[in-house]
Amino acid sequence: MDFKQFCPDFERAVRRGDGSKGDRPAFDHVLMFKILLLQAMHGLSDERNEYLIKDRLSFMRFLGLDLAECRRCSRTPTPCSRRRANSRKLEVRSRVERVFAHQKGIVGLMVRTVGIARADVKIGLSNLAYNIRRLVWLSTMAAPA
Repeated sequence: MDFKQFCPDFERAVRRGDGSKGDRPAFDHVLMFKILLLQAMHGLSDERNEYLIKDRLSFMRFLGLDLAECRRCSRTPTPCSRRRANSRKLEVRSRVERVFAHQKGIVGLMVRTVGIARADVKIGLSNLAYNIRRLVWLSTMAAPA
């Protein structure tokens, strides 16, 4: 089937930028339609679809790609500086999420109130209880033996 006949319809339906912002060039409309068609036919997630396009020659042939094109459009590796920044963010995020998970587990924090003021009070009391519990724990850790 010649998918090029749908090109005018795709261009009307999906507007693309002019590329003035320096973004990566957009994929062809027909190529994206074929990718979505493969994804729907096989019930694939985006990541699995990307992997199978690079892995299966039949997918590449259907899309009209060769091996060199599939390598070129793959994701670029993350630079070392960005990996360090991401690991720092992840460390902070894990500390914050640990507090919320502890509050939800111990206090059973489920905010189901009528009105924002009552929700604020419930969350504030939960935070107060957590902080008191943490203060007690820290004072027992710092107490001389």
